[in-house]
Amino acid sequence: MKWMLGAISAGLIVFICIGVQPESRAFARPATRSIRLTVVDSISQGVPAPLMAVAMRPLKAYLEQQTGMAGEVVEGGDPMQVARRLSNDDVQVAVFHGHEFAWAKQKYPNLQPVVVCVNEQKNVRVHLVVSGDAKVNSYADLKGKVVAQARKNREYCRLYFERRCTPPGVAPEKFYRKQLLLAYPEQTLDAIVAGRAHAAVVDVVAWEQYRKDRPAKARGLRSLQVSEPFPPGVIACYKGNLSEADVRSFRTALINARSSGAGRETLQLFRLTTFEEPPEDYDEALDVIARVYPPPAGRK
Repeated sequence: MKWMLGAISAGLIVFICIGVQPESRAFARPATRSIRLTVVDSISQGVPAPLMAVAMRPLKAYLEQQTGMAGEVVEGGDPMQVARRLSNDDVQVAVFHGHEFAWAKQKYPNLQPVVVCVNEQKNVRVHLVVSGDAKVNSYADLKGKVVAQARKNREYCRLYFERRCTPPGVAPEKFYRKQLLLAYPEQTLDAIVAGRAHAAVVDVVAWEQYRKDRPAKARGLRSLQVSEPFPPGVIACYKGNLSEADVRSFRTALINARSSGAGRETLQLFRLTTFEEPPEDYDEALDVIARVYPPPAGRK
């Protein structure tokens, strides 16, 4: 599971590096300093070293061509470690989950979003789905049952499951009889229909896609409970460590990636639809999610 999550992250890095390269190298500028990019461990865990090395080569070329700065992908850490490294200018650009960026920004308020990573919706919710005829009114009625989850679920699905689908302080394995791990979200919903699971945890994008693709099956399911909106993931820097011109250049290149064929294909492969400018209410959304889902002990 960790390798698969990491592979998705590495693919995102490859997309950043490859999908937005200019058509010509004729205007590449000589590198004047080095940019170091990292990814929080919850995204990048288990990425094989050779894959990271592959990602580094086009990143260097991209940054040199766009900003005159050489690029290097380096090992990450937990959100606070990565934020501290950004503040110390040890790394200059980092990829966070939205809720983890919210945790880090509480301690490091000068963290600055460059772009947000969007998959259909900027702010997503997580659903706990059950059979339409199940006699359950809340997650509490699922004690001792089987819950299905996809290995490709986003990190906020795991957070919602652990914080809102079990009693406070109780680990999921102590509450549910079994966690059924499947490859894709639609398979977890199929498992309910087939009677292999009593519930499934999916985000709103997967839930809506399932209802569109498999309407007959979806009519036999219902959302038992739904999460608060989670802010989108972010590619961030630390204010003042990059020039505003460099931040604008990087942001523009990423936002325009969807206009290229290679960019669109890679976005689809890694379950993103676009990079966008941070919305005006992004800081407010971060504050809300950090209050509702405070960081784990030891990460404050």
